Amino acid sequence: MATFCRQEYSTYQIIFSVRSPQDPGIDVVKQIIRDFPKLDIHLIICDRIIGTNLKVSNLANALSFAKYEILVIADSDIRVGEDYLQRVVQPLHNKNVGVVTCLYRSVARGWVEKLEAVGTACDFHAGAITSKQLEGMKFALGSTIVIRQEVLKAIGGFEAIADYLADDFQLGYLTAKVGYKVMLSDYI
Repeated sequence: MATFCRQEYSTYQIIFSVRSPQDPGIDVVKQIIRDFPKLDIHLIICDRIIGTNLKVSNLANALSFAKYEILVIADSDIRVGEDYLQRVVQPLHNKNVGVVTCLYRSVARGWVEKLEAVGTACDFHAGAITSKQLEGMKFALGSTIVIRQEVLKAIGGFEAIADYLADDFQLGYLTAKVGYKVMLSDYI
């Protein structure tokens, strides 16, 4: 999570959202806040549930604290370089682009993780790239989803995906359905 705090980007905000005050991730987030005191970092603890997908409830709870139009939703186990934010928001300069998403690569340590990494690289990513080539991106990948708040509102907000397990897919699918493009970033 600390890699998100080292971005070469002028102004941004980081929001961590959890449902329970007993969440073990809270200590990690508090340490990050101490380690990066000059950054605009917030920890939101809210047990409000808007649907069966609790991650989406966390996102909805965090949204009311977001200060900027562009939202970047990223999985907590993702590591990024210092140019990540600059590169993933670039396609949104085109107002026809509603969502930007990224492929990812694993940092595998054990044999099980290495096997999973091979499957991701050879099957999952190949499927995503093939789909993009054949019919264009009509889905997003959970590792990174970049979306403007106005686009999120146009698809019905987080409430529209609150009961879906594949919330990442739905964010891209609904965005494409209302007429925006979903772009696969060149950032991995």
